[in-house]
Amino acid sequence: MTIKIGNAPCSWGIEFPSDPAYPTWQSVLDQCAGAGYKGIELGPIGYMPEDPMVLAPALGRTGP
Repeated sequence: MTIKIGNAPCSWGIEFPSDPAYPTWQSVLDQCAGAGYKGIELGPIGYMPEDPMVLAPALGRTGP
């Protein structure tokens, strides 16, 4: 049996769409992939881009 585990921006303390103290969404994707996760939820609406032309290449680049 194989179990796939993803992560979420809340693991980085992201609770609201924007706060200057938050890491960038690109940084969260990079760190999530670097930790070995293959999936991530998008977090609160407005944190990660909703445009698939922006988000899809970033997800494809990092792998989560």
